[in-house]
Amino acid sequence: MRTAIGVVGVLVACSHSSSSPTQGSAAPSGSAVVAPDPCDAFATTMSRHVSAPDDQKAVFAIAHKHCATWPAATQQCAAVTRDDDDEGQEKCFAGVPMLDRATLRDELADAVVDCGIVDPLEAGSPDWLAAPVGIAPEAWREATSTLDNIAELQCRATPWPRTELRCLRAAKRPPHDCLGADAAALDAALAPAIDLWTRAAAAKPSTCERMAEAWYSDAAWQAHHRAGSPNAARHALAESCHKTADLWNPARRACVVLAKTDRERVYCGIGVQWGFPPLALDSKPKDICPDVELAEARGLLCDGLSADAWDREIDAIRTQRAAMASANAPSCSDSLTEVIARFARLGCKL
Repeated sequence: MRTAIGVVGVLVACSHSSSSPTQGSAAPSGSAVVAPDPCDAFATTMSRHVSAPDDQKAVFAIAHKHCATWPAATQQCAAVTRDDDDEGQEKCFAGVPMLDRATLRDELADAVVDCGIVDPLEAGSPDWLAAPVGIAPEAWREATSTLDNIAELQCRATPWPRTELRCLRAAKRPPHDCLGADAAALDAALAPAIDLWTRAAAAKPSTCERMAEAWYSDAAWQAHHRAGSPNAARHALAESCHKTADLWNPARRACVVLAKTDRERVYCGIGVQWGFPPLALDSKPKDICPDVELAEARGLLCDGLSADAWDREIDAIRTQRAAMASANAPSCSDSLTEVIARFARLGCKL
């Protein structure tokens, strides 16, 4: 189950650190000047990822309370280390006992009531989103990542009341027990993706080459205003399929073959890196932050996007990758904020 992006991630990696507890960790080089009250700075960083004002106040108070108990060096390090700098965070929190870190992480997670907690499969009853007959469990887990994104978008677009979100998280009850009048709209939003995956489960398995030909068909290539031949793109996708057979399982390959539109392709859970042309053909591509890539994929499921939305997002990812490779690379948080703002201008709440 996802939590609000970035709120507890700062401590997740640290809670698994094998570093021996030491105090007096130095702040990473290139850090900003320490704020007069380092705990204010740390708490502000933790709360700025949360959208609801009440949640922001709760996260700030919890983070500040815990920070006040840490060694001075840890406070200063936490205040100036970027929240997407996992290595730097590990160094900062080396002086904080593992139990204290876990307690902070759990308190932060409990304080946030956000659409990011929505997980229709985990929250649902066995009959609500049961895997279609014939689909392997591992393939259905891939399908549910798309259903999760659709549910989160539906939650933000409505938006679902905080009482409903608290019900979903507190009891993990079947969604229809918590959502009330919002349940019917969620069912309608999920239905096209569930239908496609159900048909994919029943379809005759396709080879990697057949899937690549369907994805990068001549018609699709031309529809995305690409000149030349899609053969190189087909070869790259087929090669990826053969190398990662667990990802490109039979149901996913069948889903791609059955998909008729860009939106249906997103239902299949295929990464936005397989655009027109695919990012795999770029020379020495630079990775972007996982949260940013997930936000891009979720955005492509929004209603009412223009016909060229897919291509616009691929271009945006290329721009972000170029920025990440530069000397002044933006933080993951700043990149994520830019993606959220870009889709907001299109009427889509991420």
